[in-house]
Amino acid sequence: MLETVRRMISDEAGRLARDAVRRLAFLVVGLVFATLALVFGGIALFLWFATMMPPALAGLAVAGVALVLALIALLLAGRSRPSPPPPPRPAEASEEDRRMAQAEALGKVIGRDLKGFPMVIVALAVGMIAGRMRR
Repeated sequence: MLETVRRMISDEAGRLARDAVRRLAFLVVGLVFATLALVFGGIALFLWFATMMPPALAGLAVAGVALVLALIALLLAGRSRPSPPPPPRPAEASEEDRRMAQAEALGKVIGRDLKGFPMVIVALAVGMIAGRMRR
């Protein structure tokens, strides 16, 4: 029995490891091609700017565009997400909360026994009663 469980766990671990290696390989290939695209895009941008301005100024323009894009990426990466607010502390249940809990429990009990139109009528009556109790 334990041998079967051990074999199942090792098979699952092997499958997960193969999937992780496969994903990592595709990630590396994707990053290589993305880097190539950025390099050749930068070269093309430089050549295009060089037709309109001196080559030194074209190089500065391409470097400026790359710097702006890098700063945007760094700002987005460094942006922290707000942490979720702490859960509310359990407070003393008010009379209204107790009544609403009782009405909800009653609705659950009735919902188990009734189906269709009678359930709608009873739910309407319980809602009206609960609404009157709030006032």
